[in-house]
Amino acid sequence: MFRERAAFVVGLDLARNALGECATNYDGALAGSLTALPVADESFDCVVSSHVLGHVPVEEKDQVLNEIRRVLRPGGSSMHVVETDSRGWLMEQAKEEPELYQRYLIDQDGHVGLELASEVVARFERAGLAVEQVETLADSDVHPRLAVKWFGGEYRQASRQLGRLATRSEAVLGNPLRLAWEEIRLGRRGLGPERTKLDEALFVSIVTRKPSASR
Repeated sequence: MFRERAAFVVGLDLARNALGECATNYDGALAGSLTALPVADESFDCVVSSHVLGHVPVEEKDQVLNEIRRVLRPGGSSMHVVETDSRGWLMEQAKEEPELYQRYLIDQDGHVGLELASEVVARFERAGLAVEQVETLADSDVHPRLAVKWFGGEYRQASRQLGRLATRSEAVLGNPLRLAWEEIRLGRRGLGPERTKLDEALFVSIVTRKPSASR
């Protein structure tokens, strides 16, 4: 998709297998840290990430966003899908078991930097990136695979509600027609500006722009 829309695409990662995919699919691949991007100032018109910033430790987030701003050309855009903390009913239910929440929703996937969506937006603004669009995905809109991954184990005994969700999700995963329908339903609902209250989002999509006149 990026190659179809951009004249030159570079992927950045620390993982060797991801860099191999970048080298195969993009024009270039760079190994480097998000806190010190190995490119010159104002190198790109656009910076994109998906399911990345939720893995960045909180104490490093501002530096990462400052680096994104640094490598963008004046007037350039950045677009991100960010995993977030949530005050929605599903995550509030999960947090009633703090040890399980830490084990299955934080440690299991390395989500060490989850923050509420409002704080994600505020961080971009503090970094000098003008927020142009924010869309949310409600925390109740969870793919069945995630529901089973998170709640299919010890949560069954700890939470009747989450256990029932895991059981229903297993049934969906075991039926290709039901799974296809569920994925269509989730796709149709998808991200949207009025999908849910900002801090009840499980994911947030954010589009920002670097001012044309650098400060």
